[in-house]
Amino acid sequence: MSKLGSMLNKLIFKEKIDFWSKRDFKKWLIIGLFLFLCISIFSQSVLQAQNNSNYAISIQAAFNRPEFFTLNQSINLDQYQPVADWTGRLILPTQEEILKKKAQLGEKDWVKIELHNTPSTFQQLRGKMVTLTWQETPRLNYVERVTTDIQFNDRARKAKLIKRGILSLLVSMEGNKLALYNP
Repeated sequence: MSKLGSMLNKLIFKEKIDFWSKRDFKKWLIIGLFLFLCISIFSQSVLQAQNNSNYAISIQAAFNRPEFFTLNQSINLDQYQPVADWTGRLILPTQEEILKKKAQLGEKDWVKIELHNTPSTFQQLRGKMVTLTWQETPRLNYVERVTTDIQFNDRARKAKLIKRGILSLLVSMEGNKLALYNP
C-alpha cells in the first residue's frame, strides 16, 4: 500500500505541477510584460521631467517673467524713495550680442541694463534697455595706473602654503588685475 500510495502521490503531484506551471507561465509572462512596459514608460516620463532646469521650470510661471511687471506704473513718491538716482536690472547678453558688440566696441567692457529709475532729466530712458560702457576719465585712468597684474612664479606655486589651501584665494586671482583704489 505504501508503494502504491507514493506512486499515486508522485503522479498526482507531478500532474498538478505540470498543469499549474503551463497555465500560470502564460499569466506570469503577460503580467511581466505589462509591468515592463509600465516601468519603461514611467521611467521615460521621469527622465524627461528631470531634464528641465530649475530656471526652465520657474520661468513657466507668468510672475517669474520680466514682462509680467510693467514699468509704466505710477509710484507714490511719498511712500517710495529710490535707493539711487539710477536703478535697473542687468540683462545678460546672448552670445551673438557679445560678438556683435565686440566688433563694434573692440575690447571695451559693456553691459545692458533695463532702467527702472532715472533722474528727472533722463525720464525718457525709464523702461528702456541701454548699453553701458566705460568712459575715459582721469579718475578711471588713475584706477588703471594703480592696478597691477597678479602673477605667481613656479616657486610660489609649489610653496607649501598654496598646497595647504591657505593661499588658494590668491591663486584663483592669478592672471587678474587687482585695483588698490579707494575713492
